[in-house]
Amino acid sequence: MVLLLCLGLAAARGQSNNDLPPGVELRTYTGWPNCLFLNASEIPVQAVIVPAAGGRIVHYSLNGTNILLENSASLGAILGAKNEDLFLGGYQCDFGAGGRELPVHWPLTEGPQRWRAGAPFSAKVFSATDSRLGVALEKEFVLAGDTGELGLVQRLRNVSGHTVKYCLADRTSCKGGGFVLLPLNKKSRFKAGWALIREAGGKKYYDGDHPASSAVSVLGGVLVAETGGDATRLGAD
Repeated sequence: MVLLLCLGLAAARGQSNNDLPPGVELRTYTGWPNCLFLNASEIPVQAVIVPAAGGRIVHYSLNGTNILLENSASLGAILGAKNEDLFLGGYQCDFGAGGRELPVHWPLTEGPQRWRAGAPFSAKVFSATDSRLGVALEKEFVLAGDTGELGLVQRLRNVSGHTVKYCLADRTSCKGGGFVLLPLNKKSRFKAGWALIREAGGKKYYDGDHPASSAVSVLGGVLVAETGGDATRLGAD
């Protein structure tokens, strides 16, 4: 059983373009080798995943126009001896601990990852194991061939042998401009249905009773926020 698992992972690392399913290519992207390109079949939409930098999505485009933020100073960067944030932009999944401080764990989110592409328009990436925290991250990406919609499945796997308590947190950095559309929960725990970050007494908190911003409107149960102003944070449940 262990032998089969090891052989399977070795095969995943050794996949070439000839072995890949429809809608998946293996190419270099802005200095990163062996990136996974997911290409829709009926619409010019493309997503690019970089296993060498944490299995991060760095490109998601229609007609070649990437909507994700890319840091030009970090293109092709990989985690080195410094073991610090590469500031890559795009999408990535991390995990938190409900307000508890966690040790630095950049290898989980920005280090090299194994990958496998076994189905059309899809790919999976697998992080290394963090023995201190007792977890590993796995992500699956599926691009709809007809619509270009990108689906994500994010898994936090307990490898410790005992109970651990963490939450998943995905972050997507987009280019500036445009609007944020956020459907609101009709049974929200926030009085206003959404919350705005504020600061009082040197501490930050989310105000869900009286949030207000000139850049935010609620239209038909959807929060509409115009980007481009001062940086802030919005929250909803």
